[in-house]
Amino acid sequence: GLSDVTTNDSTPELTGTVNDPTATVVVTVNGVNYTAVNNGNGSWTLADNTLPVLADGPHTVTVTATDPAGNVSTTSAVVTVDTAAANLLGPITVPDDLNADGFINTSELGTDGSFDARVALG
Repeated sequence: GLSDVTTNDSTPELTGTVNDPTATVVVTVNGVNYTAVNNGNGSWTLADNTLPVLADGPHTVTVTATDPAGNVSTTSAVVTVDTAAANLLGPITVPDDLNADGFINTSELGTDGSFDARVALG
């Protein structure tokens, strides 16, 4: 099995579950097959950086497990890559702009020529 996931890693490690410790596990992304490691403990892993760089957005990942008898089980999930930086800054306000004209006038400056500005985080 494999669960839907969102990641900021464009070449992510993928992991999931497999019922047969001897099954061959193949992961298909964008029409290309990659052989994953069956860890023999109920899990499988496709190592970090095995996939080529995935573009931002959703990618359907299909996992196929085949046991030694030839029985096949397939499941799919969506891996969404989101490498865009979050906007952590809110508006910048200048409380010393007493007349709200968008400028700091001489009369609004402190005696040392300074003024206060505030940045709100996200």
